[in-house]
Formats: sequence, C-alpha cells, structure tokens
Amino acid sequence: MADNAESTKMETKLRYVLLMTVDSLLFFAIFTVLPFAWILRDGLGPDSVSSAGLAAISRTFMTFYVGPAILLLVSADVLIRGRGGADNSLVSRKAFIIPVILILILTAVGAVAFRLASGH
Repeated sequence: MADNAESTKMETKLRYVLLMTVDSLLFFAIFTVLPFAWILRDGLGPDSVSSAGLAAISRTFMTFYVGPAILLLVSADVLIRGRGGADNSLVSRKAFIIPVILILILTAVGAVAFRLASGH
C-alpha cells in the first residue's frame, strides 16, 4: 500500500516538472522566438522581400519552425494537464508562475545587457 502511494506521489511530481518545463518553453517560444521570427520573416539587407497578410503569418510560423513548435508545446500542455484531475489545476497554475517570472527577469537582464553593449 505504501509503495502505491509513493508511486503516485512520484508520478505527480514528475507531472508538475513536465508541466512547468512545457509551459516555460511555450512562454519562451511565444514571447521571445515568435517576435524575432516576425522581424526576420522577410530577410534582412538588400535581398529582403516584403510580405503581408496570410503570407506574412505563414512565413513567420515557418521561420525557425516556431509555429509547429508552438503547436507541439500546446498539445503537450493539454495532454499533461488532462492527465490530472480537476483538483490539480490550481497547483499547475502555481507551478507555471515561477518559470514565467524567471524568464521575464532573464529577458529584461538580456535586454539591458544588449543595450549597454551596443552603446546606445
């Protein structure tokens, strides 16, 4: 009986670690990689071409394959959240807050470091 409870406890911890990892990667892909892909979708320099509308969205999603990566991460998030019961949803939201704050802090530090290094 104790082995079953310990196994369930370990499975729950693994689920939260996986959920936190997937949510962090999803947040990073949407708020960091996707805007960068939007900027680079048409290329840089004299060889760049202009795109608009659905062509621009399609090119953005296929730049660095950020679109398929986001879809894969959303699917994994839905599967992991679906494995737990409704009572686990609050804890999974708490598990999501810490990586989001860390990513925001690291992004801000990176932006400040880039700003200082560029001399502007």
